[in-house]
Amino acid sequence: MTSRHQKYPNDPRVKIILPLTKWGFIRDHWFGIEGADSREELQQVIESIYKRKVSDDEMFYPHIGDFKEE
Repeated sequence: MTSRHQKYPNDPRVKIILPLTKWGFIRDHWFGIEGADSREELQQVIESIYKRKVSDDEMFYPHIGDFKEE
């Protein structure tokens, strides 16, 4: 799973796009599905991607699919 601000339905790796979900929920409940070992690790990863603090209330579309790095 990967979470994005926009929907990417044309990405061939995407199988399902879930409704908008608060970042805090994604981080606290789905950190493992996102590929992190802990909530703290996922928070560090998202903040390194966006180069800023990502708040618990920020909304994302969780994308489920095959996002394994090759």
